[in-house]
Amino acid sequence: MKHFFLFTAILAFISIVSATGKTPCAKALECDTPSDNTLTVYGTAQKWETTDDKVFYLAPGFSKCQVNYTDQSNVVCVSPQYFLNDSLRDCNEWVQVYNPDTGIVSFGRILDECGAVPNSTFGCNDIYLSKKMFTELAGKNAAEALNSGHLTQVQWRKVVAPCWSAWAGLPGKFPNGTQDDAHGYDSNGFLRCGRRSGQNRVVGADVAQVCNKNIKSCDEANAIASKLPKYHGGSCDHQSKAVAYVAQTNQLT
Repeated sequence: MKHFFLFTAILAFISIVSATGKTPCAKALECDTPSDNTLTVYGTAQKWETTDDKVFYLAPGFSKCQVNYTDQSNVVCVSPQYFLNDSLRDCNEWVQVYNPDTGIVSFGRILDECGAVPNSTFGCNDIYLSKKMFTELAGKNAAEALNSGHLTQVQWRKVVAPCWSAWAGLPGKFPNGTQDDAHGYDSNGFLRCGRRSGQNRVVGADVAQVCNKNIKSCDEANAIASKLPKYHGGSCDHQSKAVAYVAQTNQLT
C-alpha cells in the first residue's frame, strides 16, 4: 500500500511538471533560497532569474505589502511563494531588472504578489512590473509593448537598494530580507550615504551628482548635496536616466 501511494504521488508531481513546464513551489519560502546569494563585483546580490511567462504590467492599487502604488511607482510583483511563512519578509527588497531586447536596466521594490490563480504557470522566476518600469525597460519599443500588454522576457535579481533610492528616501532591505540602513556600496558600485528624508532628499536628474563612480566618500557626497535645490515634494519614486544603468549582458556581473 505504501508503494501505491508513493507511486501515485510521483505520478501527480510529474503531471504538474508536464502540464506547466515548471516544478511546483509547494514548500514554504521555496522561492527564497539563502544559497542564492552571490557576490557581485561590489556587493551582495542574488543570482539572475530569467522569466518564461510573458511580463505584463500591473494595474495600480493596494499591494500585498500594504502600500498604495500608482503607474508612476517602481514596483515588482513576484510569486505568492515568496510570501508564505513570513508574509511580509520580501516587502521592500530591491530588484534589478534587465531587458535583453533593449539593453536597459531598471530597479524597483517588491511590493506585491501575482499569479495566485488556478492553473497558473507563474513561477518563482517570473515577475510583473509597474507601468513605469515596464515602459522604461521597453525603451523605444514602449508604444508597441503597451499595445501588446507585455514584454517577452526579462532577467532579474534581488540587489542592495540602489544609491538613488537612498537619496530619495525610499525604504529598502538587503536581499536576505534584513533591514538596510543604506550605507556602503550598492550592488553596482555606487556609494550610499544613508537614507534621506524631508528636504534633504535628492531626486530626478540631480541625483546623478551624488550617485556616480567618482564619489569616494560621504563627506564629498554631502558637500555636493548641500548645494543642490531643496526637495519640496513630488514623486520620490523616480529613477534618473543618468543612473538607470543602461547595460549590455556582459556587463551584468
